[in-house]
Amino acid sequence: AVKHDVVITPIEEITSDDKRVLTVKVDDRNSSKIPNGKLIFTVDSTDVEYNVENGVVVIPIDELEEATTVTLKYVENHLYNNATTQVIVKLDKTNTTIELTLTDDRTTVNVAPE
Repeated sequence: AVKHDVVITPIEEITSDDKRVLTVKVDDRNSSKIPNGKLIFTVDSTDVEYNVENGVVVIPIDELEEATTVTLKYVENHLYNNATTQVIVKLDKTNTTIELTLTDDRTTVNVAPE
């Protein structure tokens, strides 16, 4: 199994229309390909889908913080060969970091802010 060293880097948090959003950069150190595809959050029991464009995704923090449970299914063609990866999301509200632990049936992915 290929070990993907995926790095999630928070870029900036902004508030627009009273909603907080976090722009996040997604990199895979073991691949030269820039991730494009979908980030699919399961917020409580509802799937919410966001686009990853050129390795960047915008996440609405408020929606995730209000949820009781948040998991993230990260579907990305290049990184995971169409595998659906379960992600445990922890949002640190004080300094806007995201800690993600990605696992699938073949490999473990280390994800952490720089």
